[in-house]
Amino acid sequence: EIRDALEATGLIDPAAIDLAEPKANVPADLALPCFKGAKQRGVAPPQLAQELAAALSFDADSLVGGVQPAGPFLNFTLNRSAFARQLLAEIQRLGDRYGSDDTGAGKTVVVEYSSPNIAKRMHVGHIRSTIIGQAINNLLRFQGYTTIADNHLGDYGTQFGTMIAAMERFGRPEGEGEAVLAAIEERYQRYNQLKGARAEDDDAHDTEALDDEARAWSLRLEQGDPRARELWQWMVDTTLRSNQRSYDRLGVRFDTQHGESFYAGMLPSVIARAEELPEAEREPGGALVIKGLRDANGKELPNFLLQRSDGATLYITRDVATIIYRETTYHPARIVYVVGHEQELHFRQTFALARALGYAQDIELTHVSFGRVFTADG
Repeated sequence: EIRDALEATGLIDPAAIDLAEPKANVPADLALPCFKGAKQRGVAPPQLAQELAAALSFDADSLVGGVQPAGPFLNFTLNRSAFARQLLAEIQRLGDRYGSDDTGAGKTVVVEYSSPNIAKRMHVGHIRSTIIGQAINNLLRFQGYTTIADNHLGDYGTQFGTMIAAMERFGRPEGEGEAVLAAIEERYQRYNQLKGARAEDDDAHDTEALDDEARAWSLRLEQGDPRARELWQWMVDTTLRSNQRSYDRLGVRFDTQHGESFYAGMLPSVIARAEELPEAEREPGGALVIKGLRDANGKELPNFLLQRSDGATLYITRDVATIIYRETTYHPARIVYVVGHEQELHFRQTFALARALGYAQDIELTHVSFGRVFTADG
């Protein structure tokens, strides 16, 4: 309304109309610095301010209440009663959508948050990722973005072989909720304690045999053994049901809850493609190492493993596969990771590797980090 009125005077070039917020001690709501317009007219800024003030007029029901020249500035005040009436009408009309906009219309953002481990209870550290992530997701949706809220679950790795071996040895626990997760953790710890028992202890066991047993179950799980898959799936389902109670209480929601295992079929192609990079090197033992890769700022990153000598993959292998899946499935403008600050280097390496492989060229990859939560004993 102010801009239209200023243009209608014919005293100032529209390109010179640059409304700004006045300084805190100025009794006005908006101000027009007249320096640029005065220079174009060949007059002093205070003179232009005076001329504009004399030429402007606003109706009684206008949102603009008053105009006052102040040196080289033209100050505007709101018609507060008219502004309040229109504002309250807008709040009533829009309801919960009041204040939203369409900045992100037509754009998709993937937001990864919470991300607990399967067969373990969520702890206080998970609260930050969960709440910050849900808040970011809510804000992005309010700005018009289509968001994919992804709970990226830790359901992959050799530890599941140990958990299955422990349940085969000590029995699968009964019950639901956090109590059964605590029982799984107890069996897992008891199995590891057995592996660490000294030969002279009464309850000592053959450490090598226990290691072999856990590795065998891990391999059977990867190969799709029915018993291993049954116990693994039971742990996944039990964990999801337990965690959902907390999510419901917190008002947290997800669009998808893919675990790391979901991307297992993509890992061979990720490794094959990475082997073609000049930064990739196969060591004599068979491990695949990435050396001399640079991040987005051109800084050389520490060397890191992409595949172990025994053929096993790592978090970074699976995280790169996740980026590829998200790019090809959702075509996002941005992917946001809400994860603790201790993973900062990991994400720099992950983002750099994904881009080196030709992915995420036009996707903004963002790590939103937060600090650790410590218990009283450190």
